[in-house]
Amino acid sequence: MPHIILTAPPQFVPPTPWKDILISLTHTLTNLNPTFQLGDCKARVVQSTDAVVGAGEPGLDHIVIALEVKIMPGRPEGLLRQVAPALRDQMTVLMAGVAEKIEITVDLQELGGPRYAKGILNG
Repeated sequence: MPHIILTAPPQFVPPTPWKDILISLTHTLTNLNPTFQLGDCKARVVQSTDAVVGAGEPGLDHIVIALEVKIMPGRPEGLLRQVAPALRDQMTVLMAGVAEKIEITVDLQELGGPRYAKGILNG
């Protein structure tokens, strides 16, 4: 079930392919706790059309990579507190060597069980 949604500017070229980054983040998440199953994880990159920090002033503007992690409710609070720092730290490792200033944010959200629905077509 976990969803990892990585949002980045379209002009940013990561040091390794996005697919490999997503796989690495998925493994980081599933290594935290057995309730996160690898086969249940979905990860994707969304490229934003525009992004600025503040009013986009020179020197303040930089690359922003935002991770949203969506999980079903019911996980222990101690585990929930581990997710964002673990994914942030892994992104820091994955972005090593990039010359541009990068801000990495991670937001963990619990989905409302009865408000979430999924369906598999033709499968």
